[in-house]
Amino acid sequence: MIAALHQDTAERVRAYPRMHEMIEAAMDESWEVCSHHVDRISAVFERLVVEGVRRGEFETADPAAAARCLHTAVARYTHPLLARQPPQAPVPSLETMTAFLLASLRPTRGP
Repeated sequence: MIAALHQDTAERVRAYPRMHEMIEAAMDESWEVCSHHVDRISAVFERLVVEGVRRGEFETADPAAAARCLHTAVARYTHPLLARQPPQAPVPSLETMTAFLLASLRPTRGP
């Protein structure tokens, strides 16, 4: 999901700069619409975490908080405004960040 969000954002910036500008304008002028979109993405992250916990692939006491952490951590790669700007400091690759985040949710083994 993270890679798909990143690919969608990167492709839109590259191939459809005018559409991307319209999205940026919407973020400035109609935050309610953007907020709904962010809430939908957050809900998907939460469903993924809940399902991962249910299947024993993830461990967290608070799936909603874990989902918010995931969403925040990937914003650099998926947020329309941030994806267009070069990073001000070194940023891990998307693959490195995704691996780190998945490892943070893996169940702990042993004492």
